[in-house]
Amino acid sequence: MRRTGWTTALLACIISTLTTVAQAQVSGPPVPAAQMDSMRSTQIGVYTDIQAKRGQQVYAGTCGSCHQPTSHQGATFSQNWDRHALSDLFQYVSTQMPQDNPGSLAPNDAADVVAFLLKIYAMPAGTTELAPDTVAMKTILIDSRTTRPPQ
Repeated sequence: MRRTGWTTALLACIISTLTTVAQAQVSGPPVPAAQMDSMRSTQIGVYTDIQAKRGQQVYAGTCGSCHQPTSHQGATFSQNWDRHALSDLFQYVSTQMPQDNPGSLAPNDAADVVAFLLKIYAMPAGTTELAPDTVAMKTILIDSRTTRPPQ
């Protein structure tokens, strides 16, 4: 029995490592600097607090067995997603998660999880919910800078 627990823990670590590698590969290169000026920033509030709370519930029930919210904060999140279109993150969550059943999240649930990830990454909430619309999300830049020019 003890060996089973150890094997499960090792498997969880391997899956987590592979996910980080896959995430870097799926997200592709950052948005070119020339294109950034025409995009809205996540710093203007592209989700609501209520949506992030729903996302937290989806995360706890679907993602929490493999990931901890703290794994999506700081340098790891920034390295993988900063200066990317928000659609990259949404597509990743929508098509690659959860790890045990990729692509099974409903589009609204995936948008809620993205809202939760933005919240734990200290992006401000706004007054409009983030819609599960990849075309619209291509115009939003994930931006971790803390000071912004007026938009």
